[in-house]
Amino acid sequence: MDASSRQLFILFVCFALQVVRGEPRASWMKATLTSHFSQPRHHVTNPGYKMAAKNFINSQFLGMGLVTAIHDFETVLSNVTGHTVVGVMKGVHFGTDNDSIVAISAHYDTMRNTPGVNDNGAGVVVMLEAARELVQGKARNSTLLFIAFDFEEWESESDSACREILCGSKKFVSDWLPTYFRPHWPLAWKGLLNMDIVLNFDDRNDTQYIPFGFDQMFPDQFSSISSDNKEGDFLTVAGRAPGDMDLMQDFNTSWLGLGHSDFEVEMFPIPSQFANMARDLSRSDHASFWKANLSALFLTDTAEYRGYMKQCYHSQCDNLTFATDERMQFAAKISKALVAWVDRRAPSQITDVAAMMSTVSLWMLLAAVGVTMMTSQ
Repeated sequence: MDASSRQLFILFVCFALQVVRGEPRASWMKATLTSHFSQPRHHVTNPGYKMAAKNFINSQFLGMGLVTAIHDFETVLSNVTGHTVVGVMKGVHFGTDNDSIVAISAHYDTMRNTPGVNDNGAGVVVMLEAARELVQGKARNSTLLFIAFDFEEWESESDSACREILCGSKKFVSDWLPTYFRPHWPLAWKGLLNMDIVLNFDDRNDTQYIPFGFDQMFPDQFSSISSDNKEGDFLTVAGRAPGDMDLMQDFNTSWLGLGHSDFEVEMFPIPSQFANMARDLSRSDHASFWKANLSALFLTDTAEYRGYMKQCYHSQCDNLTFATDERMQFAAKISKALVAWVDRRAPSQITDVAAMMSTVSLWMLLAAVGVTMMTSQ
């Protein structure tokens, strides 16, 4: 085999392995942020763009072959309706009492004057990318829900449709879940991963700020972050102790098995005695599930407690300027971790066999191509 043939063969191997591993498309995620989640998505300041974002999410779910549903709900304004978008991948036991549920979520609305690239366009595109990988011909023992919440944000102005945080997810838990899964609700709930503000990776010293009191509530985590020069180089994963500990262990194992060790993770199990004090870890849609005693984890980059988001949280500078290639790779690892976590929470023998057959077939193809190239010289 001459040099050019060897180079061609190596390129083919790299491409084929990437297909097998289902590598997240960081470039697709950035392009999607640019096209669909780089302007305010608010019912007053930019209702058209917000509706377009909702429709885009729905079309993505449909294109993946998911069953889609729009949860329309009333707000405090009679002329404004909320729209949570749901993609459903029915499990092998769907429609029976033996079904169970695993979910991934992110909200797509913004405050009125922020582009919301990180808060929370990033969470939505990471969810969409994970969904793309998870639905590729893989039957599951559990039903998967991919949820794009509306009206996570709240405001106190007279023209605000949501005047308390989490309007959309509260009504989703109380109204949509029991209605959609009737008469089998409640079903076995195997966990939710909720993402809110996950793009900001910053490995410079002293870029990670610690909320007041966290040194007392989470001494091990405080020590770990401090010993790392307070770099904002990690994903925060929060859950209730002990109720969500099995979810946390599965996610930690999934994350650590992906390599790319410069992207770190910090686990924050919240002891029951600190539940009311750790409010910074309850500021997103997972809290609606906690209140209903449904297990859930919160994934975040810590929002205004890290780097540029200290100035840009809920502000106009939460824009595409900070969607760097490195940060998109951070988002890509999160997407891969979601897939690995779901594989643990919602396993399927069919999935395992299909993956094995796909891998074997690929290696047979690679071997055939290699032999052909070598014998042709």
